[in-house]
Amino acid sequence: MNEGWLFCRCTSVLVVGFLCSGLLWGCSQRTATQQPRSLPKRSLASEPEIKVRLFDLAQFSCDLGAPSTITRFGGKPYAGALTISCAPTKGGTSWVLQRGTKVLAKQRSTVLNLTSSEPMTINKEVFPTRTLSMKIEGDRLEVVGTFALETYLPGVLQRELFAKWDLDTYKAQAVAARSFSLVKMQDRRGKFWHVRASPSDQAFVGGELRPIALEAVKATKGQVLTWGDQILCTYYSSCCGGRPARASDTFAADSNAIAPLSGQGRPCPCQKSGRYRWTAEVSGKSLGDRVGLQTIRSIKAIQSNPWGRATKMQLRDVKGSVVELSPGRLRAHLTALGSRVFSGWILKSQYRKGVLTLEGAGFGHGVGLCQYGAEARARDGVAWREILALSYPGAKIATHWGP
Repeated sequence: MNEGWLFCRCTSVLVVGFLCSGLLWGCSQRTATQQPRSLPKRSLASEPEIKVRLFDLAQFSCDLGAPSTITRFGGKPYAGALTISCAPTKGGTSWVLQRGTKVLAKQRSTVLNLTSSEPMTINKEVFPTRTLSMKIEGDRLEVVGTFALETYLPGVLQRELFAKWDLDTYKAQAVAARSFSLVKMQDRRGKFWHVRASPSDQAFVGGELRPIALEAVKATKGQVLTWGDQILCTYYSSCCGGRPARASDTFAADSNAIAPLSGQGRPCPCQKSGRYRWTAEVSGKSLGDRVGLQTIRSIKAIQSNPWGRATKMQLRDVKGSVVELSPGRLRAHLTALGSRVFSGWILKSQYRKGVLTLEGAGFGHGVGLCQYGAEARARDGVAWREILALSYPGAKIATHWGP
C-alpha cells in the first residue's frame, strides 16, 4: 500500500443505532449534542452487520466471478464469471444477468439483491460478504456488500496501515475504526449503505489479508472508545504535522467540543511521514479569483489552537485586501485549483512572479489518532491503550459494541 491511502478521514465514530435506541456523540456536522445515557451491557454474541458501499460506478455494469461463487438472481443459482448490467426505466431499474454475451436472466426492480454461498468476487476483487445489493443513485451505480463488523474491520486496517507497522498501531486503529463504523451505522440507520470503502469514510480492501490485521481485530474484539457513557466520535488522520487539531475547529457540531477531541498538549512524533512537511504551488491570481480578491500574494496563520496548530488562515492580495478562511476551506480552494496540498495548514508562503509557493504540514484534518504518530509511539514501546489515551485524552475503552 502506498502512503496515498492514508488520507484524512472524518473518522466519525458513534454507535450502532439499530441495536438499541441510545444515541451517542454524533460525527455529522449537523449532529446535535446528545443527552448522556448509560451503555447497556451487551454480549459479544450480538455482532452487528455493516453495509459498505464497495463501488460507486459511472458505468451501469458490474462483474461478478470466481467459479466457486454461486450468485442467486431471482431465486435461481448461477456460477462462474457473470456480468450485471442495468438501465433506469419508468418502473424502476431493468437488470440483466449475462455470461459473456449470453443473457441468463432479467429482472425489474429498484434494488437488486444477490446472495452467494461463499465470499463474492466483485470486479475481480474477493470480499468476505455473501450478500450484495445494487442500486442506481443519480448517474452512478452503487454496489453495497453486507459484512459482519469484525469481518469487515481487517480490510480497513489492511488499507489504512502499512504492512510492516507495529501490532500496537494496528490494535489502536482497530478500536478507532470499530468505533467509527458503529457511529456511521447510527448516523445512516435505515439508509442503503453505512460507510464508503474509500478515504471519504474508511479505506477498505478485499482479497488476502495480513495476519497482523486479523490478529489486531481479534485481540480488540468488540472494544470501543467512550466518553461520558457514550461512544466517542473518533476522528483520525494520516499525519497531524506534529500538532493535533481540535474537532470543534474543524467540524461544526457542538458535540465535538469535548476533551477527548480537543487535542493534547504535547507534540506528536509523526515526522517520518512524507507529508509531515510538504511544498506546493498555486497561481496567486487563480486563488484570488476563487476567494473574491485580486492576486493573492501571502497566506499566513492568524489564529491557532492551544497546541500551536493553525485554526484560521489569512489571505492577502496585492492591493492589501484580506479574507479569512478555515484550514479546511482553504484546502478545498487549493485542491480545486489543482494544487497538490495535503492539509489546509499552511506554515508559510512565498510569492514570486505570480506564483505562491506554500509550505504546509500534515496530511488530513489532524483530529484524534495520528496514524504516523501512533506508529512512532508503538515503536518506542507505547502500548495500544496508551496510544489511544494520548490520541483521545480522557476517553475510556468499553468492551461491547454499544447500544
